[in-house]
Amino acid sequence: MPQQDLFNSNPAQPRDAAHAGGLVVRETPCKSILNRGGISDYSLNCYTGCAHACVYCYARFMQRFHPHDEPWGGFVDVKVNAPEVLERQLRRAEPGRVFVSSACDGWQPLEEKWRLTRRCCELLLARGFDVHALTKSDLILRDLDLFKSRGGSVGVTLITLDEDLRRLWEPAASPIEARLQVLREARRLDGE
Repeated sequence: MPQQDLFNSNPAQPRDAAHAGGLVVRETPCKSILNRGGISDYSLNCYTGCAHACVYCYARFMQRFHPHDEPWGGFVDVKVNAPEVLERQLRRAEPGRVFVSSACDGWQPLEEKWRLTRRCCELLLARGFDVHALTKSDLILRDLDLFKSRGGSVGVTLITLDEDLRRLWEPAASPIEARLQVLREARRLDGE
């Protein structure tokens, strides 16, 4: 399978797979991106798999439906056409609550380059959907402007305040202090 350097490649020039630091990245098209959900009216996940590699992740069950040779945390499928598919789906979807990151982290490291979650949140918010984001990444700081005046909410998962335990359980997620900074900044923006 062709491979590319994840951090030095151009997303406008798709490849079948990329490998960087033990992470296998595949560009895959999706048929739908906005799905009916049990937690909210809808869920949205622009990636299958998660580079955060949390050892306790409940989304590991996804491998039953999307088998991979790599272990959970060792692969990410990038749904390269997510914004275009969402645009189509929004023509018929009734506005409602959307949970972003129900089966992967929408702001995992790949999002810095691909910006799929940001682009999808922009579309949802512009059409009156109530977007609720949950992440373990301080990359969401880049996107707080989207949530400031359009509604929705930003949540950050914290399972411990011990950085050594965090590195053990969530090896590639943002450090605890960075996540706390997300909460402080989101609260500051909410007060403006």
